[in-house]
Amino acid sequence: MQSEEEYIGGFYSEYLKKGKWRGYGVYATNQRIIGLKSAFDLRGAPDGSVLGSAPEVVLVTTKSSWRINPLERKLTKDEGDKIIAWLDEKKKDFELSKAQVSQIEIKKLGLFRAGYLRITSTIGEEVKVWISAPTAFEIVKNLMQAFLPEAVKFID
Repeated sequence: MQSEEEYIGGFYSEYLKKGKWRGYGVYATNQRIIGLKSAFDLRGAPDGSVLGSAPEVVLVTTKSSWRINPLERKLTKDEGDKIIAWLDEKKKDFELSKAQVSQIEIKKLGLFRAGYLRITSTIGEEVKVWISAPTAFEIVKNLMQAFLPEAVKFID
């Protein structure tokens, strides 16, 4: 019997980049990780765009940026289910189940260089998202550790 899917957290930020354009979203449930390319994908986000759940990953998004939710409250099961349904309606840039992920590499930002999140699938395909702000790095780090801690590798 497969366990029920629960929303862990996620966010869209102008400080994340994949490809040519700035702005990217990374979201995770207890079963999969999802990437969204465009701020337009935030349209229709449920319940005032609350898109976080795990205590370390509670976030509120706006159309083009994010901030940490000062309430730091855990989402209800119903709120999490609404976000999962909302994510399922979106055109995803990528979607991987836990079983499809072999490694999650997170490189810290340097003084003059961006960091990154690199997810390697079990068949060798890679997804790389650039990170250009320390707060975005911390959120990505916490989100990935909540999603699949045994696969996370940090690079200085």
